[in-house]
Amino acid sequence: MFNSTRGRIVIVTILVILFTACLAGFPGSLLSRLPKSGEPTQAPTRTGNPSHVYAIPTPNILYYQVKGSTESDLAKEIQSKGPDGYAGYTNWYIRWGWPGFGHEECDLSGAWITTKVSVTLPEWDPPVGVPSDLIKNWTEFSQALYKHEMGHVSNIDDALPLIENAIHSADCVTADSAANAVLEKLRGWDVQYDDKTDHGRTQGAMFP
Repeated sequence: MFNSTRGRIVIVTILVILFTACLAGFPGSLLSRLPKSGEPTQAPTRTGNPSHVYAIPTPNILYYQVKGSTESDLAKEIQSKGPDGYAGYTNWYIRWGWPGFGHEECDLSGAWITTKVSVTLPEWDPPVGVPSDLIKNWTEFSQALYKHEMGHVSNIDDALPLIENAIHSADCVTADSAANAVLEKLRGWDVQYDDKTDHGRTQGAMFP
């Protein structure tokens, strides 16, 4: 966190990272960390609807390759190659800031919010001769896993207008804490979502 000296206006970035990990017979996890030194602190360019200070993020889909010709092979590959042993993983960043951040006099009308979302999923190229039932089961699992992770992305989309409203409904002293309160709600939504779906299992996201 960097503060401006008196008479100088800078834009400060708040960075919160939330990881949600789900699936494939393994328990999920929910982690957060503070920004690393050297991570960007400049304000991003506003995009999307000009009436808003945020844009709905488009998730970046990342794949890790798994190999095998049996259910057991694929399950072991997921456990060894998946992020922290999970099959699916959603990673999101939320940043916000405004001119005069951290001072009693600021410009909340110049507030901005930006996000970055990535979803990590397994990818399998079936070898020749693999039973069609295995391919069918994998396809159904992959689709269910994608659907589950998109539920986490949807929670982020729902939180963005609430963060904007929280900032604009507060003052220069309380706006940051008001936005952080929405992040706590978002964390709770993700926990409730995983509890309700058993980390995607009730949606069919379990392999084998």
